[in-house]
Amino acid sequence: MSQPLVAIHCIAYNQDKYIRETLEGFVMQKTNFPFVAIVHDDASTDNTAVIIREYAQKYPNIINPIYETENQYSKPGNPLGKIMMQAIEKTGAKYVAYCEGDDYWTDPLKLQKQVDFLENNPDYSLVCCNADNYIQTEKRLIKCQFIKKGTFDINYLIIQNNIVTCSTMLRKNLLNSYYKETTLHSSGLYFGDYQLWLYMSTLGKCMYLSDIMCVYRICPSGVSKMKHDAQRIKWMHSRLLVLDYYTNKYNVDDDAKVKAYFNFYRHWAFFAAYHRDKKVYERAKKFYSENRYFQTVTFFKFVKTFRYPKQLWAFIDRHNRISYHTTKSFEPK
Repeated sequence: MSQPLVAIHCIAYNQDKYIRETLEGFVMQKTNFPFVAIVHDDASTDNTAVIIREYAQKYPNIINPIYETENQYSKPGNPLGKIMMQAIEKTGAKYVAYCEGDDYWTDPLKLQKQVDFLENNPDYSLVCCNADNYIQTEKRLIKCQFIKKGTFDINYLIIQNNIVTCSTMLRKNLLNSYYKETTLHSSGLYFGDYQLWLYMSTLGKCMYLSDIMCVYRICPSGVSKMKHDAQRIKWMHSRLLVLDYYTNKYNVDDDAKVKAYFNFYRHWAFFAAYHRDKKVYERAKKFYSENRYFQTVTFFKFVKTFRYPKQLWAFIDRHNRISYHTTKSFEPK
């Protein structure tokens, strides 16, 4: 087999109910170039590895499996990221596409369309597309809130992350620089791939294709569906750290900064106060005061003792939405 042009990055753990659909999305791809899928089983305790092995035997030129005997995701220092990066590096691929073990692709031309775009547009670092959502507990497919085709940069992405991981493809040489130049990816942050997309947006333009080419599966056990407050607190601090890092280090427009922090505090200010998180709570008060989202910041003094916290949060959210929608909205261009 000749050197692949694309390496698919796929991590799976206890996803035997879904991984077959994920792998089918890989092997059905129709391309005029070779590609491989690095499929990493992180010491699953169900039949995930068995299914991966079945596909690796049936499609040896596509499925390149890695089987762990100890879970790597739970270890400090991001060994899982290093393992995947080393495996991708060995392939010699020019591009990297992403798909987790519970998501799947629906368009057999996904890889071809995204490679064609990146080959013809060397000033772009990343390309993504629209995706439908599948709510596993309800067995219900939700058609995507359609986003038109357009170019975006960090000023758009810092405000709102509309990128679904299974929709992305990026240049592998830029991924190398991400692991060399940033430390956030190995700091134990609870923040998924968002910081990777942000980093890519600092190295080149990004394209959002309007095609619906994949499905993001919403499962109750996913990292992004956190139920426990301890998880949510860690996620909150991770997001704030990422916002601080990218708004301070890179050339983010002032308007985009305000909107980015507004979105953060709108979702987390009350949560921080309710859980006595002084750092986020005090920063939220300062932000609202400086940007005049409330007539008076003394309103925040009632947060910790308010009798009906849900009603209070609805009041805060309603006032913030009014202020937010009076400012310019960022969209892909």
